[in-house]
Amino acid sequence: MRKTANKLVIGAIAIATLNFSCLPSTSIRSTGDAESSSSVTLTGSHNVTVSPANSWATTGPLHTARHGQTTILLNTGLVLTVGGHGGTLASAELYNFTTETWTTTGSLNFGRNYHTATLLQNGKVLVAAGQTAASPNGSTSAELYDPTTGLWTNTGSLNAGRFWHTATLLPSGKVLVTGGTNGGGPMNSAEIYNPTNGTWTTVAATMSVTRDDHTATMLANGKVLIAGGTGFSGVQNTAELFDPAGNAGAGTFGNGTTFTGGRYSHTATVLANGKVLITGGYDNSSALSSSSIYDPTLNSWSGTGALNAGRYLQSSSLLDNGKVLVTGGNDGSSSLSSFEIFDPGTGTWTAVGNFPSNVAIEGHSTTILPNGQALLTGGWNRTTNYTASYLFTVYTPISLAATGGVTPYSYALASGTGLVDPNGYYWPLTAETAQVRVISADGSSYDTLNVVTNP
Repeated sequence: MRKTANKLVIGAIAIATLNFSCLPSTSIRSTGDAESSSSVTLTGSHNVTVSPANSWATTGPLHTARHGQTTILLNTGLVLTVGGHGGTLASAELYNFTTETWTTTGSLNFGRNYHTATLLQNGKVLVAAGQTAASPNGSTSAELYDPTTGLWTNTGSLNAGRFWHTATLLPSGKVLVTGGTNGGGPMNSAEIYNPTNGTWTTVAATMSVTRDDHTATMLANGKVLIAGGTGFSGVQNTAELFDPAGNAGAGTFGNGTTFTGGRYSHTATVLANGKVLITGGYDNSSALSSSSIYDPTLNSWSGTGALNAGRYLQSSSLLDNGKVLVTGGNDGSSSLSSFEIFDPGTGTWTAVGNFPSNVAIEGHSTTILPNGQALLTGGWNRTTNYTASYLFTVYTPISLAATGGVTPYSYALASGTGLVDPNGYYWPLTAETAQVRVISADGSSYDTLNVVTNP
């Protein structure tokens, strides 16, 4: 936890010291309670890591306001954000989560937006195509970022200029680029980049339909799921698989499937079980709240819970606890300040809250940091580009160490500002000392412990 402008801001992981102060067991007498000599004994002091409940904190700002940029976690643990709007930006910045600050790094040779950025197996970053000042209908240029030097070098050019395309790292280390749009409209072509020689090869096979503003997701089976988007035939509710091993290693598209509700500007997230969640998007008339899940084993889609707010141009990230965080976006009329969390176990979305100061954001990016926090970067509200960055701390339980007595224990908050969930986890909401009552399994006795959270 940290304080900003004399106000407590909850967000970073805090260290809580549990000072176990055991009081004599006291009988709890109420209807249905059974008399028993069993009691709970808690001993010793314990340091544990505790994070507050699903909260955001402001962190170091970007040097340049931007939206529609690419943001990627490097092998060094730093976060690289590149280009974006505010014109066609060439600047790039690095975020250090230990110091919570952004520093500038080498600039692109060509400023661009609506490009893609892919972390290669050698640790370099490939930035491909997008809109540039010289090629507003889609550039063929590509560049490589070297984290060891902080510099960009040009690499081989694509065979076709494009933006609103996708780029996916294949198991071979090569990069697949699909679809996008250029001066002639949406495309059904694909290319593969070979980092060994810096060249692009057009895939002989083409997608079944033209697509831009779609998603492409690497599956555990080595295939790429391409879903949604918009094309000459309209907004797509179809998906297809790219198989890198098909056609003697040249790659093929096939196994088309459909899901409920054509969409573009949506998100796709690989869940912990290997399934893929697509969420929200736009259908040319409204922002969508529907979500669908793709099962690679069955090659089929199924519906799941709906968002509490329809949204597109949002961000979506898989948290360390297996849930999915969706932030911001546009509801069809204005940018959103809200965020939601999807629980794959129940198939439901929970509206958790809003960003600090109710800032409304779309066109931003979210990156999961090595410490499990989510870093939200940039974005805009259709009038203003943001330099702001925020850190999201996941609702992570702490265990209360106990010896003796009968398990399972039940817990109740005796005093203080916080929450105790049904599993017995105490969630402090402010820097405070609170008391948690630990009740024996049969409800006949309890001990009280003091929980001290240090700001």
